[in-house]
Amino acid sequence: MLWVSALAGDFGRQEEPLRATRYARLVGDGPVLGKWRNRRGAFLATRFPDRQIEHVDVYEGAQRIATRSFAADGRPRAAVDWVGRSVTLYTEPVLEVDFAEWSELELDGLLFWAPPLAERDGVWTGPGIAIAHQAASDPFSADFSVALAAGCGCEIEARMTRWIAGLPAAHYRLQRPGSTADVVALPVADGLLVLTAAGPDLSSLGPLRAMMATARKAP
Repeated sequence: MLWVSALAGDFGRQEEPLRATRYARLVGDGPVLGKWRNRRGAFLATRFPDRQIEHVDVYEGAQRIATRSFAADGRPRAAVDWVGRSVTLYTEPVLEVDFAEWSELELDGLLFWAPPLAERDGVWTGPGIAIAHQAASDPFSADFSVALAAGCGCEIEARMTRWIAGLPAAHYRLQRPGSTADVVALPVADGLLVLTAAGPDLSSLGPLRAMMATARKAP
């Protein structure tokens, strides 16, 4: 198992405030920055103080047609096509997830487009997916990392900050023989929303990652 100390510093920017700004143009491939602020601009960006964009909604008139999201270092993470109802995930290899048959699901004040999930005793489950509300704790801490790895008998392959609807979550990529998993822990008002996906290969993680890419705050 990886020592947690060897992973120190791999989370990033989770404490930085985000701000919504409209722009007329975007520049760069990753990191992407906004250019020319314009209240009627086509790009509604959620950005860090240095103007690096975390995610951006693209509009044609009043219609949102796309959403692009990025990692803490600015690399492209996902692109949502709201017209064609599909998500492109910039993994290796790139994954395409069709959500045309999905429906919106509200969890802890967030709305996700989700495949069919069943709820029992507060836990939502579907093929390869489990989502639960847990007691409050710090998912970015070393203690959380150690407990997570010990609890599943997994190796922590990577951990990173992932934003869900502009909120910072701790994303753990786990491995054990014959299986890979994502565990994403998002602090919410009265605890943690923990989203888990597992399966034999990276494609098994696609639906949950697509769900997170489509998330927005409930009105």
